[in-house]
Amino acid sequence: MKYITAIIILLVCASAGANSFVEIIGEDSDSYLQVKEQPVVVRETISESMPSFDLEQGLLKTNIERLTSQYMPLYELVWSLDDRLEQYSNVAIVGDSYEDLLEQISRQYIIGACIRPNNVVEMYDIQANRFYCED
Repeated sequence: MKYITAIIILLVCASAGANSFVEIIGEDSDSYLQVKEQPVVVRETISESMPSFDLEQGLLKTNIERLTSQYMPLYELVWSLDDRLEQYSNVAIVGDSYEDLLEQISRQYIIGACIRPNNVVEMYDIQANRFYCED
């Protein structure tokens, strides 16, 4: 019975249009599937005052230098990574702060970013230096 239900769910999901979603009604043996035509709209609140940055296609180091000079102009960038790391497309990112923007980029490339108290932003290889930024 479980396999038949799974097949039915798969068929309904496959036949549902791009503007519809599948909702399971009930939890007992009388459960049935209902396809609704109105999708649920999820809106993320983005304020005009939130920091944003346009990552441009090209070297990642150049993008991080632009980001740092835009939001933390008194800080110096120390780059301990391969200079050939690249951003392959233009992307706009939005965050709560400079640190959040930097973290979004760092997670994408699996690299570390450390903002030091002596006005230095250091980018490093997190795989080689796992606990490098722990002060």
